[in-house]
Amino acid sequence: MKNFVTRHRLIVFLIKRLLLLVPMSMTSVIVWRRRLGLNRAVAKSLCYTVQYGPFKGLVMSKRTFWGDTDIATQLLGMYEREVLEEVMRSTDRRLLLNIGAADGYYSVGWSLGVDEGGFKRSAVAFEATAAGRSAIHQLAIENRVVDRIEVRGVATSEVIHDYFAKSNLPIEEVLIICDIEGGEYELLNEKVLAMTQGAKWIIEAHEFTSEMVAARVDLLQRATKFFTVNVLTSGSRNPHELTEFSSFGDVDRWLLCAEGRDGRTGNWIVLS
Repeated sequence: MKNFVTRHRLIVFLIKRLLLLVPMSMTSVIVWRRRLGLNRAVAKSLCYTVQYGPFKGLVMSKRTFWGDTDIATQLLGMYEREVLEEVMRSTDRRLLLNIGAADGYYSVGWSLGVDEGGFKRSAVAFEATAAGRSAIHQLAIENRVVDRIEVRGVATSEVIHDYFAKSNLPIEEVLIICDIEGGEYELLNEKVLAMTQGAKWIIEAHEFTSEMVAARVDLLQRATKFFTVNVLTSGSRNPHELTEFSSFGDVDRWLLCAEGRDGRTGNWIVLS
């Protein structure tokens, strides 16, 4: 036993010294690769099926278009937990507009459920890329909700305005989740905000540049004319509370909780 411990410590020591030779600019690649492997291991052990949260029972695709390092936290109900909690507070809504739908996690997951009145939920998934639209459609087929989801292309201000102008569904039954990498500030002009008053928006706020920071302030000011405005900020995660992580080392547990936000704290604007 003593010899084993000595060898183990020596190996760890040598690995650490070798890693010092890796340039700092490359460490993010190493971390991403480790996260990818861990996510795939967790996903395989859970048969790619969501275990907790509002989308429990959703079966995710083995081939993702966007969130290949997020699938473990999605399956365990930890991914964007603040948004998921807001979704769970929106059970009176029947229709989801998912603007920037990526792999379809929100739109397909939402469509598995029913609203408080027992009516089947439905979704309209707006996704700019053809690969994303194909992934959403396939995920809807695999989860047997293809009849509840409409997949569309780019969502401009004009597209959203026209959609609601022609819709017969009461605006109070609509939830909108928007994540379009900074495009939200142009999308949510005063015309769209006025047209969607009564709906509930959950908007990921991006602040990659000083211009985006200023645009976020402008959006908050515009929105207060039509909505009650709240801001959500990423909170803590505890990887030790989930038995699914018990076989992983301490560092790997924390890596599994990471969302790869490059130093930026996730925050969302909620309009209701």
